Amino acid sequence: MTQANVNTVNQLSRDAFGKSLGESSQLEESVNHFISDHGGGSSSSNNGDIESNSSTTDNNEQHSDNSDDESHGSIVSSDDDNDDNGDDDDGGDDDGDDDDDDDDENRAGQNGDQLAVNPTVENFKLMLRENYSHRIDAPVVASRGNALLMVLEMAKQNSDTVKGFIDSANLVNSLFATPVLPTSKFIMDKLLRIDMGIEKHYYCPNCKHELGIFQDGKSLKCTKCHPVEENTEDSEKERNTNENVEHFVIFNLVTQLEIVLKKLFKLRVKLFKPSDALDREAGHFKDLYDGSVYKKFARDFDKEDVKVISFTICTDGSPIFKSSALSIWPIFVMINELPPGPRFSNLLLGGLWFGKSHPDMKLFLTPFTRKLTNMSFGFTIIINAELQWKVEIYLLGCCVDSGARGAVQFISTHGGYLSCNWSEIPGIYIFGAVRYPMMPDRPPLRTCESLIENGKGFTAALATRQRLPTDRLERAALFKGAKGVTPLAESDSFDPVGGFILEHAHCVYLGIVRNYASIWHAMLNNKRGNDREDKLKLLNDRLQSLHPPIEVRRLPRILEERVKWNAKECENFLLFYSIPALQGLIPFKYVKHWFLLVQALHLLLRNDVTLEDCNTARTLLCHYCCDIQELYGEQELTFNCHLLTHLCEHVLRWDPLWAISGMAFEDGNGVLKRKIKAAKGIPNQIHRNLWQECALDIIREEFSSNETKVFCNSLRSKQLLKKGVFTPSCNFMGKSVKLQPSARES
Repeated sequence: MTQANVNTVNQLSRDAFGKSLGESSQLEESVNHFISDHGGGSSSSNNGDIESNSSTTDNNEQHSDNSDDESHGSIVSSDDDNDDNGDDDDGGDDDGDDDDDDDDENRAGQNGDQLAVNPTVENFKLMLRENYSHRIDAPVVASRGNALLMVLEMAKQNSDTVKGFIDSANLVNSLFATPVLPTSKFIMDKLLRIDMGIEKHYYCPNCKHELGIFQDGKSLKCTKCHPVEENTEDSEKERNTNENVEHFVIFNLVTQLEIVLKKLFKLRVKLFKPSDALDREAGHFKDLYDGSVYKKFARDFDKEDVKVISFTICTDGSPIFKSSALSIWPIFVMINELPPGPRFSNLLLGGLWFGKSHPDMKLFLTPFTRKLTNMSFGFTIIINAELQWKVEIYLLGCCVDSGARGAVQFISTHGGYLSCNWSEIPGIYIFGAVRYPMMPDRPPLRTCESLIENGKGFTAALATRQRLPTDRLERAALFKGAKGVTPLAESDSFDPVGGFILEHAHCVYLGIVRNYASIWHAMLNNKRGNDREDKLKLLNDRLQSLHPPIEVRRLPRILEERVKWNAKECENFLLFYSIPALQGLIPFKYVKHWFLLVQALHLLLRNDVTLEDCNTARTLLCHYCCDIQELYGEQELTFNCHLLTHLCEHVLRWDPLWAISGMAFEDGNGVLKRKIKAAKGIPNQIHRNLWQECALDIIREEFSSNETKVFCNSLRSKQLLKKGVFTPSCNFMGKSVKLQPSARES
């Protein structure tokens, strides 16, 4: 066989098959057989020619210690060469592939139109016909359930649309004489649909009047906004018109809870028993079970023969598209009795409001609370053939940010008078907004009884059209800021004051940290001449020169990008970067003042917070809030700064700050947004993904062969590090480099 044919076969194999050819021993033998049939000569001489040609083509190629690889030349070692260049799925270095692409382009440019008549193309076609034209006669090792599971898992991991999912199923069907998987969206929906008990509650968008749950043949025309006469032809037409109405969705929590409990039971994740909270060490706060709210719940509602489970809910808006005002407001449900890891990763979806406006919380939360109340009467969950639990569900907490907390609690929003959720501090109007200076006497705290009484008084005043004061402060003071009674108060286990959790991620990280980062940026910008540029550049250089460990997922960003910092980045800046980065750039009195907040948060974020830690943090936060007016002015006495005075009360009432955080619920919002593929039918898309994931858990339980598990795990897991030397005392990561010994070492 001539050298030209050897080079041609070598290049065709590298270009046409790449790594896959080097990974298949069967194809290696086919190529060698093709060489011997069409070129003659001995196998050893041919292999030697190929190997020598490969070494001249790729200067970076390293010889393998494996004798088999050496004997087959570049056809086999191409896989190792690509690995050495870092070509992997984890974003490794792609230098090897880029070099090959450049060589291909150069050769294509040199050959020009000769490629169309190159005789090696016919050789390539001949090799394809010899190796790929035969019907597949390999035995099938997977069942139909295994195939369905693998297609579902692949669609989930790749975030496929419904069409992409059906196309994958049809690809599998095309390999068989008869279809083995559903061939259409309709059949797939019928197969995978689980009765989730979804309820569509319709309402009038103008007057927010509830029109009820959808039923076939029922009129959805709002009679308040569009009254019609009885027994007329027009009235019958009006009744059958369902235009200009909107709806929100309430999901069935029982089915979701059953699937989660079954999955965690197999993983041997145990539920916390509420009565055990009464035996925990006093004065130490290690989780939410040590707070006063949960201990009171354990005394009042725990039972011996029933699995008592408590929920913490959250609702917050999240925009869907940048070019539209549409947003979703999901109700996420967290199971308090799970350990922290499973607690954050196994959120349930209780409801979904979508539209261009904020939800009417009375309309949205009333049917959801009624469902929770019905679940408190008890129901049965079948864990397996030998075990079933009687379960009772109770609402315990509500974790929402300041923007939504006022609407859910039915008090003034955070921009109005008497808007504090836990105290009756009035606030003062200065600099165009309500501010909250420190008072010599502590303002009275809200109680459950007073809040409900004031809420009922406000509702009665509106119903009777009572004339209210025109002054905003007087009108708010008349009912202590109450705007009604929250529907969550219908649950016997929920306290409309103590049941609301101070969500520190939005308050401290996204609120205070971002605000003071802007103040310091403006402070450095006010410097004159080169001093301003030097200090800003030095601060950014300090932030970018930091190399945090792998546990800190995000690298620090410059101060100009502070608006884009998420809650985790703000937390890292507060706890780890801010003090050393600001040293020498702003006056020391500001750094010392900031250190009070940093130290207080360090104490309240410990795994084991003691009463002494709470008292120390309370003192630090009190000094911090008192010094704000002197250092920064009254305009910085914001609502978030006032909430710092309640932070230690929150720990005593609930938990360390990390035990319940808005970060987990924000992650849930991101998961829901990734499920939306089109602008129409958003609730249906989310609902379909919800019951498909539930069906996937059931199918995974029924059809999990070893081969299927390997395939599914390869989709879910990240690629492991391929290069490294691991010893008991030290691990060396990356590609090895040969170093010459120094003169002293030699």
